[in-house]
Amino acid sequence: MGAISAWRCSMRRVFLALVAALLCGARAIAKDCQGSCGEDADCAREAATCLVDAGRHLEAIEVLGDALQAHPADGSLARLLAKAYLGAGNSMWAINALLAHHAAEPDDLETVAWAAWLLMQESALDQAEHLLESAQAPDKGPDAERLELLALILA
Repeated sequence: MGAISAWRCSMRRVFLALVAALLCGARAIAKDCQGSCGEDADCAREAATCLVDAGRHLEAIEVLGDALQAHPADGSLARLLAKAYLGAGNSMWAINALLAHHAAEPDDLETVAWAAWLLMQESALDQAEHLLESAQAPDKGPDAERLELLALILA
């Protein structure tokens, strides 16, 4: 029994060392996320992605809100904002962010697809159907196939 007890003790030490290393790594990641991006969309996208990955959704929302004011036509920022809202547990604000971007950039079909999907998740089927019907999708390509698939799910 002495060998088993020693083994358990060493395993506990290894486990505690791993937990400590992970916590230190998480703090290092959190520090890397901070910084001022000004009006630089790429910097804001990188910082917000880091913040979302670190579980700091509210900070990411703040960074992305500022970035979208400077770059309202950037669909990837709007979709990342929706992801941050979802991470913060607020699906309605995620949908609002996507729909606001869609109103400003109706040709961004990737955003239309994400908005429709989230609306379907919230059981807003009529609104999702209306959104898909109003989208000006091309006849071929990934955007057309994505929107067609969503329409089939609604049917």
